[in-house]
Amino acid sequence: MTEALEKLVVVVNNDKVLEYFRDRPLSEKQQRDLETIDAKLAQGFEIAGELVTSPSPQDKAMFVANLLISALHEDEEAKISLSCAYLAKYYPDLKQVKASVHEDRCTIQLINDQVYVEETKIEFTAKDQLI
Repeated sequence: MTEALEKLVVVVNNDKVLEYFRDRPLSEKQQRDLETIDAKLAQGFEIAGELVTSPSPQDKAMFVANLLISALHEDEEAKISLSCAYLAKYYPDLKQVKASVHEDRCTIQLINDQVYVEETKIEFTAKDQLI
């Protein structure tokens, strides 16, 4: 497994805010917690006022990604860790969770086919300062 595949990167408003390394082992309790969460999610949940009774893997991933972004906003470390661990374990191809957060809305993308690459900042010098 290459380094890029070992981590899940969370990007909010184009800023990398979190890297979760998949190669770090989870304790037995953490494994059980993730299994419990997955079993509860399989029973269904409510999203945007609608009950999802037979969630698809995509539904579950998006629900947990929403929890993750909410936990980041509220600085809830336990929920952040659990959400990342869940996404990393049950969605091994997931490379990035990208969120665009605004006052009135939040858009989340789950990216499986593109490894996160640090942006290179380009600094420009004004023409009148070149001489």
